Amino acid sequence: MRTFGPNSVSSGLALTIKLAYVFVALWAAVTVAGAVLSIVIFVLFTAQSHQPPEVLKFLSMSWTVGVPTVLYRLAVGVGAIAVAHRLRSLFDSFAANQPFAAGNAEHLRRIWVTLAVIEIIRSCAFVAARLLPTFYAAGDVSPLPAEIASPIDFYRWFMVFVVLILAEVFRQGTRLREDSELTV
Repeated sequence: MRTFGPNSVSSGLALTIKLAYVFVALWAAVTVAGAVLSIVIFVLFTAQSHQPPEVLKFLSMSWTVGVPTVLYRLAVGVGAIAVAHRLRSLFDSFAANQPFAAGNAEHLRRIWVTLAVIEIIRSCAFVAARLLPTFYAAGDVSPLPAEIASPIDFYRWFMVFVVLILAEVFRQGTRLREDSELTV
C-alpha cells in the first residue's frame, strides 16, 4: 500500500478530510446557533429577571460566565473550519504525490497559529469568567463550563507544539526539495 499519490492512504485520508470538513462546518453552524440562542435567552429571560423555560434551561447561565464562553465557542467554531480547510488542502497535495509542495509548510503554520490563538482565547475566557463576577456580580458563583474550567491545558499546548514542529519539518523538506531540483 502506497503512502502518497492516487489510490494511496493519503488519498483516502483526503476524502475523509473532505467529508469531515462538511461535518465541521455543520458543527460550527450549530455552535454559532447555540451561541446566538444563548444570547437570545439571556436577553429575553435572564436580563429581564425571568426564568427561561425548562427545555432551554441547559443554555442559560449568568452573563459573567456566558459572554466569555460564547466568545470562546465562536472562536472554536471559526478555528475548526479554518483548520479543516487547511487540512483538506494539505491532504489534497499528499494525494497528488506532492508532500513537500510549496504551500504545505504554510498550511501547517496556519494550523498551529490557529490552534494557538484558540488556546489564548480559551485562557482569556477563563480569566474573564473569573474576573467579571468580582467586578459586576459580587454574589454570582456560576460554575464554569468544562471547556474553560482551567486556565492552561498542557495537552492542547503540546498539540500546538507538535504541529509547529511538523510545519518546520515541512518547511525544511520543501527547501531541500527545491535545492535538489536546482542541482539536477
